[in-house]
Amino acid sequence: MSDTSLIDACKALAPEADLVAAGAFQPRGTQGTLALGPAGVLAGAFLARNSHLPRYAILGVTASEILMFRAESFHAGWKPVELVERLPRDSTKVSTSQGVLVRKLTLEPAGGSPIKLESPRIGAWHGAGVLAALAGADAVPASRSLADSTEVTS
Repeated sequence: MSDTSLIDACKALAPEADLVAAGAFQPRGTQGTLALGPAGVLAGAFLARNSHLPRYAILGVTASEILMFRAESFHAGWKPVELVERLPRDSTKVSTSQGVLVRKLTLEPAGGSPIKLESPRIGAWHGAGVLAALAGADAVPASRSLADSTEVTS
């Protein structure tokens, strides 16, 4: 599924949202646990179960909001199945950093707990476009890299 297809799929659940980017994410640390083999898969499931975050999430970005959808894997991509959270961009601190295998994103809503996510660099995750949109740049394809580390207040 391309990033434009992912945006269209999210609009089906939030038709009023004028999304400029969408990408799939998972709770921070999940990708690292997968390197542990079968034990890592179990650890990743445990991480997701003990977090308020969905196991897989799609973040959609508008000019004023960040929308989080619970997602399921769908063929060679992702399918949003439920809108679970809306964060106002003007009061949500956004910080990003680059890992070897993942793009890291932390969202800190005013008065709320930090939301720590990651998006693998390989595969149909489209996380780079979301990070670019949150940094104020036009969305970029997942194949282009961003700066090593950025911190912005959306």
